[in-house]
Amino acid sequence: MKIIATLQGCEILLHNDGHISFLADCDIDCDGSGGNPEGDPYFQPDTTLHHEGKALDAYKVPFIVVPPAIVYGVPQLVMGCQARLHYRETGQSVMCVVGDLGPRLKVGEASVRAARKVGMPSSPISGGCGDFRLCLFELWPGKAALAEGIQYNLQRS
Repeated sequence: MKIIATLQGCEILLHNDGHISFLADCDIDCDGSGGNPEGDPYFQPDTTLHHEGKALDAYKVPFIVVPPAIVYGVPQLVMGCQARLHYRETGQSVMCVVGDLGPRLKVGEASVRAARKVGMPSSPISGGCGDFRLCLFELWPGKAALAEGIQYNLQRS
């Protein structure tokens, strides 16, 4: 196991079997094709990953956002790969897709849908989890995601 990066005090770990994990807090991302019904001042209408030619909808697709250090830290494709978010507060997990590339120095972000699936407050304005020990993010670069019965394709960022 080796550390790919340390961001906001969180170590991003590359395990011997090729998967990546990190414990972080979790901000809620509402970016994408679903619009901005809650008035998030940081809303972006696009996501890095597209499915069937469109940006993902954060209200319908369970996805996580990763920093560039992960994308550039492994040789396999990361966008569209299998991921899992585990919220230790509820003990619930959801299989996700890596759907967006976040800021360079930020770690810990998931879509509205992913937050709802694990029982986390899902508002992009007031939701999420502020405790760096409660959200376990895992991803498998190079392995195309299957999330809620939808198969995603790996894509370059």
